[in-house]
Amino acid sequence: MAVIYLIGESYQWRGNDVPVFLWITAGVGILIMAGSLLTAFSKLRCPYCGASLMAGGRMPSSLPHFCPDCGKTLDDCD
Repeated sequence: MAVIYLIGESYQWRGNDVPVFLWITAGVGILIMAGSLLTAFSKLRCPYCGASLMAGGRMPSSLPHFCPDCGKTLDDCD
């Protein structure tokens, strides 16, 4: 998405209008990102109590070893 933005800025800097396909590509990228976060929020849950494993609404860099809500270990879950 950043590359598309830089291409659009370079194109616009030369005095041209930004093409529509760059805006469409940026919109598709934002939709994919939002869909990925919603999927992670709904699927990344404790298998025992169903609590979300996302750290304060953020994607964790690695899965925790224990559920923050019920405290059961998550190491034996596959």
